[in-house]
Amino acid sequence: VRSDYYPDSSNRSAIQDSISSSEAPIRALEAEISRFQLATTQLQSRLSNIRKFQKFQHSLLSPIRRLPDELLAEIFGYICSRRINVGRSRDPIWGLQQVCKRWQTVVASTPLLW
Repeated sequence: VRSDYYPDSSNRSAIQDSISSSEAPIRALEAEISRFQLATTQLQSRLSNIRKFQKFQHSLLSPIRRLPDELLAEIFGYICSRRINVGRSRDPIWGLQQVCKRWQTVVASTPLLW
């Protein structure tokens, strides 16, 4: 583009042929890139699912799960007596019940909290 070269008619024809012959490889490479992009998206989705499952399994080993309900009730009583905020709620009982089904059951079965 920056040169003073201007191809004559025979060179123009050769250049045009070269441009035309490069179209098929370009389309093939674009198609291959699309396949790789799709494969990458699928692999990223699988990786995300495996990581979520691993995180879930890790949470099953959390030490808080090994505490007996009676001890949880004691801890909850302490939290409620001090009016400690749990989550977004200003009412600690409400916040504790939102954590999981087990905590909801412990709160409901502990009259001292009500």
